[in-house]
Amino acid sequence: MTRAAIYARFSTELQNEKSTDDQIVLCRTYTARHRLDVVAAYEDKARSGASMFGRDGLMRMMDAARERKFDVVIVEALDRLSRDMEDLAGLHKRLSFLGSRSKLFTTARLTQS
Repeated sequence: MTRAAIYARFSTELQNEKSTDDQIVLCRTYTARHRLDVVAAYEDKARSGASMFGRDGLMRMMDAARERKFDVVIVEALDRLSRDMEDLAGLHKRLSFLGSRSKLFTTARLTQS
């Protein structure tokens, strides 16, 4: 079975703290439907997606990717990983190099990368 890691993030303290919980629930629904084994969920609360700095959950996820602890990353929306296109491209490149795939889904449609 394919091992999946979930990543969730919300931006500011003004947002609902349940936001990451809701994202994780959506991701778990997706993984159950596609028969993926969720081995970990990483989250960053009240952290901007404009930079990767200060995002401990993202850094832990990348450490786990280097240790080959999962095969695929599931996120509720692409901007949860990063709002910076250069950072996003770098994350995708590093995950691909490490043998992990990233999958993005939204409630409207499924996109795979």
